Amino acid sequence: MTSREMPLHEFRQWLEDTTDLSTRSVGDTVSRLRRLRQFVDPLAVQSEAELEFKLRSHPASEQLKPTVRSQLKRAGRLYRQFRSGT
Repeated sequence: MTSREMPLHEFRQWLEDTTDLSTRSVGDTVSRLRRLRQFVDPLAVQSEAELEFKLRSHPASEQLKPTVRSQLKRAGRLYRQFRSGT
């Protein structure tokens, strides 16, 4: 596995171990991270602000409801925390 690949099984385990999320919510978060990748590579951004900017700038993201966009941003934020080790 290269450093650019997303170890989703490890991310899932990290969510289960470090958050209060239910099993279903963990699965939803992993699914939202996969969906986020359609719009932006969460590993390529340097900040949450950049993640939000790139998500909003993607033409297809205009059709997302605000609640969905918020859920995608949260999944990206959690993944960045996972990758940074915090």
